[in-house]
Amino acid sequence: MNRIVTFLSVILLLSCNENNENLISFKSQNFRELTDFEFENRNTIETETKRAEYKDYIEINVTFPQAGCIDFDGDIAVMNDTLQLIYWNKTGDVCDELVIYKLRYRIEKKYAKKYPTKLVRER
Repeated sequence: MNRIVTFLSVILLLSCNENNENLISFKSQNFRELTDFEFENRNTIETETKRAEYKDYIEINVTFPQAGCIDFDGDIAVMNDTLQLIYWNKTGDVCDELVIYKLRYRIEKKYAKKYPTKLVRER
């Protein structure tokens, strides 16, 4: 009985960590340091989203300010007719510095083409 409970627990844990099957890949990177102007005017930095279509997929790149030393993971979901670009800090580490991060989502074209997008921080 204990083996069955352990087996089912592992299966449940693994299934909770799976990304949406339409997300081909996700990548995050510390994209660049702030410029002097951005550092002095931190409240004016805006999130930028760029969307490019390729033969089989859509690539969405999002740049935004965030505390340094973070390692993000990401996923996608559709909610209220909007494609949510979900991201979270997978390690819990944070630094005092502020940098510009870039998140890249590659999504199957047939899935992403029909929805507007929204960046959502989770966890």
